[in-house]
Amino acid sequence: IWLTLFSLLSIVLVVTVGARVLARLPPDYFINESRPDNREYLQHFHPMLRGVIPLTKNVVGLLLILAGFVMVFVPGQGLLAILAGVIMMDFPGKWRCARWLLRNRQVRRSVNWLRRRAGTTDLILD
Repeated sequence: IWLTLFSLLSIVLVVTVGARVLARLPPDYFINESRPDNREYLQHFHPMLRGVIPLTKNVVGLLLILAGFVMVFVPGQGLLAILAGVIMMDFPGKWRCARWLLRNRQVRRSVNWLRRRAGTTDLILD
C-alpha cells in the first residue's frame, strides 16, 4: 500500500511540477552557451527570501530526482522526473547532466510531448 501511495504521489509531483519546469524552458536552452545567471530573478524579492527560494527549489528538485529513481522500478515516468529535478536544482555540471538525459530518445519524446501540450515548441538539441 505504501509503495502504491508513493508511486501515485510521485506521478502527481512529476505531472504538476516537472511538466511546468520542462514547459517553461526556452527551446534553445541546451544549445545556447550563454545562459543567464540563475539568480537574477532573486533580486526582486525580500533579502530573507533570497535564501529560502533557492533552498526550496533545490529541495523540490531533489524530491523529483528521488521520485524519479523510484519510478524507474515502479510505474511512472522515472527519467522524466529525474530530468525535471536536475533542471530545478543548482549544482556544478547540471547542464551536462540534463543534456545527457535528453539524449535518450524516449525522454526527449516525452519532454517534447509535454511542451506541445503546454503550447510551447520542441526543445532544440543540435
